[in-house]
Amino acid sequence: MRELIFGLALMAAALAAPTAQAGEIVDATDPAAVLEIALSHGAASLKKDAMGDPLIEGRIEDKGYRLVFYDCDEGRECKSIMFAAVWELENLTDASMADWNREQRFGKAFIDEDGRATVEMNVNLNGGVTRANLDDTMDWWKLILVEFPEYHSGLSWIFR
Repeated sequence: MRELIFGLALMAAALAAPTAQAGEIVDATDPAAVLEIALSHGAASLKKDAMGDPLIEGRIEDKGYRLVFYDCDEGRECKSIMFAAVWELENLTDASMADWNREQRFGKAFIDEDGRATVEMNVNLNGGVTRANLDDTMDWWKLILVEFPEYHSGLSWIFR
């Protein structure tokens, strides 16, 4: 009898789980929800970029970043986001950026046209992800912001 009750309880929990998670879905069509998650990791504010699309400027542990919304329709109904951080550099080479990219799972690094170190991380939110998933993605971004300048000594921040 005890096994039957336990089995029924497990089945009830499994059936209820998708319903509970459904209310926790976040996508790029709701910049305020993305901002709320960003704010749980540090300072952040919602703005518009030059094309009228949403843009979040934030700081995690005193390190500035931008969260750019992409694949938008006139500033709305966006489908993806990209985290970006830029540093001034000294003695940074394409080889050291290639080393970072080869050794790191998240965060694509490159030297931009102005000679600045840039790290980007694209995230597809089309169809939505759970809040827990996007929160975990923010944790990965935080690691990148901390580890990239440690990996490349002599960097100073652009987004201040």
